[in-house]
Amino acid sequence: MPISSGSAPGRAARRAGIHYAWVVLAATFVALAVGMGARSTFGVFVKPFEAEFGVTRAATSAVASVSLLLFAFSQPVIGALLDRYGGRLVIGGSLLLIGLGSIFSGFATQFWQFFILFGIVGGIASGGAGLTSGGIVAVRWFTERRGQAIGLVSSGFSAGQLIFYPLISLLFTWYGWRQTYIIMGVFVSVLVVPAVTWFLRNDPADMGLQPYGGLPAQGPAGAGGQPGAAPQRAAPMAEVVRSMDFWWLALGYFVCGYTSAGLAQAHLIPYWVEHGFHEVQAANAMSLVGAMNVAGTILSGRLCDRFGNRIPLSIYYFVRGLAILFLLTVRDGLSVTIFALIFGLSYIATVPPTSGLCADLFGKASMGRVYGWVTCSHQIGGAMGAYLSGYLYTQSGSYAGAFTAAAALCFAAAAMSYAIREQHPQPLAAPAAS
Repeated sequence: MPISSGSAPGRAARRAGIHYAWVVLAATFVALAVGMGARSTFGVFVKPFEAEFGVTRAATSAVASVSLLLFAFSQPVIGALLDRYGGRLVIGGSLLLIGLGSIFSGFATQFWQFFILFGIVGGIASGGAGLTSGGIVAVRWFTERRGQAIGLVSSGFSAGQLIFYPLISLLFTWYGWRQTYIIMGVFVSVLVVPAVTWFLRNDPADMGLQPYGGLPAQGPAGAGGQPGAAPQRAAPMAEVVRSMDFWWLALGYFVCGYTSAGLAQAHLIPYWVEHGFHEVQAANAMSLVGAMNVAGTILSGRLCDRFGNRIPLSIYYFVRGLAILFLLTVRDGLSVTIFALIFGLSYIATVPPTSGLCADLFGKASMGRVYGWVTCSHQIGGAMGAYLSGYLYTQSGSYAGAFTAAAALCFAAAAMSYAIREQHPQPLAAPAAS
């Protein structure tokens, strides 16, 4: 049953003169901050896991890799579920699984148990509380300032890093990794899930509203909920994959995942610790990356609204490649800070132009499935980045080869993004009425 704008959150927003799209955006921001922030702190626990369970860096990297792979292959399903059931059920249910999986992880006595709980259950659950969900929610609720909305909601991931890295590292220092996982799981399950689901709504039509920037209803809704427009055809994936723009976009996002979710999240903290930094210092450096992510993602949304998506996306990949090369020289606090500033600005900044291109090139009606598959590519890249970087380290005792390869991939992604056509040919649009 549709939820009217007369519900408690709707009445409060109306009295404050706020379009409810901003309330939904805020709730989704919190969901991404908690869901992705909690999951991204895996690097804090790599060395403690190796010590307690007697496993190698390749084994801990395999946990992160499997988690990211399951996240990857869940994305097309998540996109379809979001198209059918909306964000309230999908995001709320995913957060609950993340919380419960975290609680049970704290009781794991064997490495295989943690592998199942974090790598498998957590990997599937995190797929519904990630950037795909955030981008789809923003596209559904905004027609004006869409790039800014995508940037704001995507910065929830970065805000989660900013908050969770220092918090989790402190909890780990005080209580150990088991209690830290239990505390984190209780927080997500008992506090965050009820709050997020109370405010989230699936679609503006559920509340008798138009998207932010939409026109007052004057007739049957058409594409994107716009009155009087011709209904927009959802392009089948068999048609989408024939477009080189889709492949440039997906391959570029593969590199994004390889260098961020894979290399950075799983390996930067152990890299810094092995170069003389304390775990808390390393976690604080990742927190600084998260702070710059917030600024970079919000700025990215505004830049995409003004200049389009293709050129900013290409620049972000190029800058990230330079930052990863600079990482090879990081040996003191100043160099770590410089790296965090540069890398952080490009880390999640790729999300607004990528999700915007999915909607612009292939249509809003196809957004869920297209962005789901593109994000699947991102997470496959993350899985490969996590595992291959750990494998190369295990074989050579150094991250130099992993960092050099990652930088080269970023430069290739910059070229692929530049090759994307900002306006897609007409065949993917709805056919004109005869």
